Amino acid sequence: MLMFGRQLGLPPGLARGYPPDSPAVPSRLEYQAWLQDRLRHLHHQARDYAAAVALRQKERYDVRARRPAFDVGDLVWLFEPRRRVGRTPKLECWWTGPWKVLSILNDVTARIRKLDRPKSRPRTFHVDRLAPLLAR
Repeated sequence: MLMFGRQLGLPPGLARGYPPDSPAVPSRLEYQAWLQDRLRHLHHQARDYAAAVALRQKERYDVRARRPAFDVGDLVWLFEPRRRVGRTPKLECWWTGPWKVLSILNDVTARIRKLDRPKSRPRTFHVDRLAPLLAR
């Protein structure tokens, strides 16, 4: 009563106590076994629900997702976020280029070379770091 300022509304069994030989009071071991089974069941249920939600989110994402359409010979920009000492990152341009796509290695990587350095070593990057160079 001191904590909440009023009398708590408790179930009758807790307020007055259960009779000592009452079958309504489970033993500690029975309650522990019941609780473990219940928690195990709820854990499996939550895991199944999370998997279903993840699958639904993937399906919704895949509806609008597009693969980057780079072909060999395309000109692209490369995103290179490098911090330079003495320069504020807010005003830096992180895109370099133009670069030329030499080959598409798989769905997510491309080999490119700097356009103004034709003898330079080709470099491999993830296509998420590339953006098409569009003519103005």
